[in-house]
Amino acid sequence: MSGRVAEFEIVWREVAFRVAAHFDASGRVVALGDVTLPWDRRNSAKALGEMCGAVIQADRYFRTPGPDGQQLIAMFDLVEALKPYGETAFVALLRVLAQAERDEFQAVSERRSAAFLSGMEDV
Repeated sequence: MSGRVAEFEIVWREVAFRVAAHFDASGRVVALGDVTLPWDRRNSAKALGEMCGAVIQADRYFRTPGPDGQQLIAMFDLVEALKPYGETAFVALLRVLAQAERDEFQAVSERRSAAFLSGMEDV
């Protein structure tokens, strides 16, 4: 991926975790890297929710992409971390997160539709 990568280390309650934001040549955020957290999904969702001042649900905000440990993609407030990169970076980040939510919703809807239709064929 061309452009640059900025990695943010955030420490909260004595636990450090990392976020990597990938910027294109114009300074827009085009992707978010994995966030690795050393605790289980339920606790990490609660901790990030408290940090953001919001109640969040683990299934909505996290996906586990691989079997090699808890690599989670987190959707949370990176305003402070992105301030040095300007408003463009923050707006682009919001777009990336919104698209990820839409993609996840679409995937769940398609799975439910397929399950419903396969159940109808058995009748």
